Amino acid sequence: MRAVVLMRMTAVLILYTPVLARAQASASATATTSVSVPRVVTVNGTYQPASGRPAPARATITLMVYTDQTGGAPLWQETQDVALDAGGRYVIQFGATQPEGLPVAIFAEGQEHWLGVQFAGPGEVEAPRTRLTSVPYALRAADAETLGGRPASDYALANAPSLSSAGAAATHGAVGRSTLTDPRASLSTAGNPGYLGMFTDSVNLGNSAGFQSGGRIGIGTTAPLDYLHISFTDTFGAFTGLAVQNRSGTSNAASGMLFYDQNGMLAQFQGFNNASHAYAINNIARNGSSQFDGSINFLIGNTSAFFVDSNGNAGIGTTTPNTGTNNVSGRLSIAAPSSDENTLFVRKPTGTFDFAIQARADAGVNGPAIGGVAGYSDGVGIAPTQSVSVFGAQANANSYAVQAYNATATGAALFASGGQFAGDFSGNVRVTGNLTVTGSVSKGSGSFKIDHPLDPANKYLSHSFVESPDMMNIYNGNVTLDANGEATVMLPDWFDALNRDFRYQLTALGAPGPNLYIAEEIANGRFKIAGGAAGRRVSWQVTGIRRDAFADAHRIAIEEDKPATERGHYLYPELYGQPADTRIGPGTTVKMKGQ
Repeated sequence: MRAVVLMRMTAVLILYTPVLARAQASASATATTSVSVPRVVTVNGTYQPASGRPAPARATITLMVYTDQTGGAPLWQETQDVALDAGGRYVIQFGATQPEGLPVAIFAEGQEHWLGVQFAGPGEVEAPRTRLTSVPYALRAADAETLGGRPASDYALANAPSLSSAGAAATHGAVGRSTLTDPRASLSTAGNPGYLGMFTDSVNLGNSAGFQSGGRIGIGTTAPLDYLHISFTDTFGAFTGLAVQNRSGTSNAASGMLFYDQNGMLAQFQGFNNASHAYAINNIARNGSSQFDGSINFLIGNTSAFFVDSNGNAGIGTTTPNTGTNNVSGRLSIAAPSSDENTLFVRKPTGTFDFAIQARADAGVNGPAIGGVAGYSDGVGIAPTQSVSVFGAQANANSYAVQAYNATATGAALFASGGQFAGDFSGNVRVTGNLTVTGSVSKGSGSFKIDHPLDPANKYLSHSFVESPDMMNIYNGNVTLDANGEATVMLPDWFDALNRDFRYQLTALGAPGPNLYIAEEIANGRFKIAGGAAGRRVSWQVTGIRRDAFADAHRIAIEEDKPATERGHYLYPELYGQPADTRIGPGTTVKMKGQ
């Protein structure tokens, strides 16, 4: 205990100097008035808490009287709540808790006594004991060796009673003397060996529920399995075997337990805060020896089920959550909330190079540098080449690394937006259903691919798209010339609004038509053919360049320089004898030349 205790014995009821007492005997014998001696001892000192913090306004102190300077059991002890001044100083009246003060029997032995002091609190121990000495009131004790100035032997009774717990009352009939009754004559101590005694009424003793065996205490059992063993039967669960209650309602008051290490240092606290109603388990023990240093471990059998290390890392089914690879080893089930809330919310601090959530089935995969969520299938030995928010990988045939599904008639199963590309694919992409593109489409080549009409079960049929440097539309058809060898071709009403810069081709069908020509170019949604033979059929083709608002705003650049981020890279590096890492695509579109 870090406390400076100064004892000033201002009142005591024993005298340790018999010679001086006898010298005062005559004065005591002739005294005509009786002075009431207060059986209290004034103790003062200074309290310095073991925690190193300033002393509180009040403290709980236990005072003990011993016959030994060290060791032994106290003859008497009492606990008081005392007020402290700003410097931790206090004054206490030892014995003030009892109406009669300190019991006289404490000092009946006539030997030295020692005072012990201990404060309540974490880390506090008993202070070095201080020897009790006499003070002025103790001088009155000189009369204790005589009775009215006569030796005690003058008052000895003949036939002194033999006192025993089962003895009958004894009387003395000497002339001029009172009849005495042994106060213990009716005392019963009907107990059994090993049981702790209990008053069965105001006088008699019997067995309590406590039993001591081999230094162990059992309550409700005579075979204690530990230093304190409480055994009981309660079929309703109304009792738990141990109740702790702190009746204080202050903000720091708690009901709980403290745990100390072998050196007497506070190591762990667990308890219930009376004001906030919060339950806390706090392990403050740190020695730096292992991952268990200052940790809290919940085990089932000998296996850790939930583990928190001293850095706050939590592991489920693992005691090494700080390694970053086995934070959860086992199953984690989270029930969906009943209200409109997130089932799982994880926030990843900025500036850290790891995932907010990472899920993987195999432990041999190196995770990506930065990301939000990662999912791996067994056997995958690949990781993203750069920062990603969501990463998925699988190694099972005919399965998916990432799958999204929308069961409604509106909305989308997957939505992506922003950045240089809303989506970036490296490899083949298949669309089962309609593909709608509201912007431009750039491709290396294009075709249609269908089941072969003549052998649909075994073959495909493909045709290449028609390419042009212009945003060209192609229209064609067949027409029959009238009696004048002419024909007017009617076009849709939107034709002129969509097209400009028309091109024409005419082909006579069935016989040569060398004089065929365009008699009137396209205007008001029509053009006229002439120069043919009456009744002949003519095949025509017209092309136009798109002039709608979108086409005017997004003309195709026929030739363009590659941006700086793609220079030195190729759409098809293998065709130019270049390595695969020079391919333009995911992971390389932001790579600068020379990196």
